Amino acid sequence: MQQAPTLWDRMRGETRDAIQSYELPHSREFCIEFLTTNYFYTQCTFNEIQMLLIVLGKDRTLSNFLNLFYP
Repeated sequence: MQQAPTLWDRMRGETRDAIQSYELPHSREFCIEFLTTNYFYTQCTFNEIQMLLIVLGKDRTLSNFLNLFYP
């Protein structure tokens, strides 16, 4: 049985690259960890979403979070 793609799999390549190049290792690893273990947006906590948007330098809104993924 094939498993659904993770949030990490559904991100745009340039977004994954930006996360991987973030200078603070703890924040970078935190974001990669929750993106590779969650399959649906609803599994993410508010703190995880905020940290990801901070790492990417985006305003902390739900629409900015949802725009990080392919439709």
